[in-house]
Amino acid sequence: MSDDPTWPTKGRRAACARSVARTGRARLERRGVFCGMCSAPSTSTPAENAIIGDGLQLEVSKVQAKDMNYAAPGSSVRLSAEELLDLTLRMRFGAASADSVRRWLACAADRDWQSFCDLTQSSRLAALVHYILQDEALPAPWLATLRAARLANQLRTIIILGELGGLLRVFEAHGLSAIVLKGAALAETVYPRPDLRPLGDVDLLVHRSDLKRLQRALLENGYRPLAIATHRGMQEAFENEMVFRKPGRVVIDIDVHWSLFDSPYYQSMISMDWFWESSREALVGGASTRVLGIEAEIIHLCGHLCLHHQGTERFWLHDIAEVVDANKDRINWAKLVERTRTFELILPVRDTLRRVASLWGVAIPTSVLTELEASEPSFQEKRVHAWLTEARRPASKRLWADVRSLPNWSLRLRFLSTNLIPSREYMRRRYAIRNSALLPFYYPYRWYRGIRGLE
Repeated sequence: MSDDPTWPTKGRRAACARSVARTGRARLERRGVFCGMCSAPSTSTPAENAIIGDGLQLEVSKVQAKDMNYAAPGSSVRLSAEELLDLTLRMRFGAASADSVRRWLACAADRDWQSFCDLTQSSRLAALVHYILQDEALPAPWLATLRAARLANQLRTIIILGELGGLLRVFEAHGLSAIVLKGAALAETVYPRPDLRPLGDVDLLVHRSDLKRLQRALLENGYRPLAIATHRGMQEAFENEMVFRKPGRVVIDIDVHWSLFDSPYYQSMISMDWFWESSREALVGGASTRVLGIEAEIIHLCGHLCLHHQGTERFWLHDIAEVVDANKDRINWAKLVERTRTFELILPVRDTLRRVASLWGVAIPTSVLTELEASEPSFQEKRVHAWLTEARRPASKRLWADVRSLPNWSLRLRFLSTNLIPSREYMRRRYAIRNSALLPFYYPYRWYRGIRGLE
């Protein structure tokens, strides 16, 4: 690295570190120094300099530690697997230059590549990372690992999208409407290639009035429901989905939703009408269908990440970044902010978009982030958000949170009774009870398990 004429000397790196601590990032940019990567003044545009400034923490690793001491590539401070993955994703969105990534890779001979590859696979981002870095100087064994993960994902994607396309044509023949959600929709409409977005289950939004006909269509095509309701009709009344599975060499799960969020509070207060009205035509699995409108898709993905996954999944967060980046010239931000307020989803949308912009440099207008910051969530939104994002939520706590979020005591009592005293058939199947004489004793057992957080 010392042979590189553009690489700063040891004295210049030390001077850069003192300059960062003394003057901050803004003065560094005015002086033409960016990240210590080059001794010459920056020739970047103002927009590029802003991106470089925002990406300072990632590109120089632990830049905020000890008065923002500078850690250049080749120094004793290395990027962790998480930091390298985030830097790679910034490269995907143009917020980190390919050259900056190459510099890190060039001095990474002793890096724990196994940790990096393990992280990309556990994060379900291995196929995308291979797509981004396939032309870079990764060690051959780890590049082969990423390539294998991408090929495996490609095969699964072909099978699932083929099955989904056939189902969508069956639905059309039965006069049933469906909106394809999340993975399958994003793979076909947002990602550069469908195989870059791993698919697990397939999520569909349908009209509640179509549930019985759609269930019959699924049963006729080899699918079976995975869960039994506590009482007849209770799943439709208090849940937001049914899961159907088709066994085979590749097991396929279809999640049928009639509401987008599993909180009873949001099910009762968010109508699905706008999501249907703003949906758009798309080709998924070779079949003509519908996907959510851009603004609806961003709101749904933000709510799903925060309220269903406590905002922690890098995989789901990256989906949102891809949607915003792919549609940056078509997003109606005013409409998105308006609906976010109406649906009382200010906290999920605000926090998620802020993270996407700061972590990976995805272009979100400052005015939008400012407007969301100035929006005050209602007391009820704050309370429900706190319940749903709590790190450890045993069944008893989830039950009480759902009861409190329902709008009236009639629904609350009905919800309580169906969960505390399920039907005999449900109890037999849920707890594999063979002796009917023992069935009454399983109700206290169920309550005990719920209190202990075992359910």
